[in-house]
Amino acid sequence: MPNPDPLQPPVTPAERKIINEFGGWLKFMACYGLDPLEQDEATEGKEVLEAMVKQNSMMGKP
Repeated sequence: MPNPDPLQPPVTPAERKIINEFGGWLKFMACYGLDPLEQDEATEGKEVLEAMVKQNSMMGKP
């Protein structure tokens, strides 16, 4: 399925689920005060997302 948000980096299904819970990549980034147009901040957002997936996995969440 094509990505409707061109600023969103490639994500796993688990990452996509979290992003969707926030209402999309832009809203996810805004919740953390990050600017998706700034490469360093977009990278930081992806790292936050990866950490969330890891935590969910450790807690047994799908």
